[in-house]
Amino acid sequence: MISVYATTTFEGFHRWPAAPDPVAFLGTLHRHLFHVRVEIEVTHDDRDVEFVMLKRDIDEWIRQRTLAETETWSCERWASELMQAFNAVRVEVSEDGENGAIVTSD
Repeated sequence: MISVYATTTFEGFHRWPAAPDPVAFLGTLHRHLFHVRVEIEVTHDDRDVEFVMLKRDIDEWIRQRTLAETETWSCERWASELMQAFNAVRVEVSEDGENGAIVTSD
């Protein structure tokens, strides 16, 4: 398999309403710099999917999401939604480049 990827970051806010007591602060709206990597399978080795265009498409897709829609989204949810939107084979989303989730198509 040949694949290409694009990475991006975006400022986002979210909350985890069901946060357990040791991390109850996560239940309130808080900011992160989310790091995203979307990997797409390609069929040949000559820019089947162009990196810059892929990154722009990902940025635009993220920009179209509203806080009302995403304020309870986890990294897992962001990755799953991006996976579906871009027919990706692997998506990684992390909070501040530290902790995150990986969703794969296998």
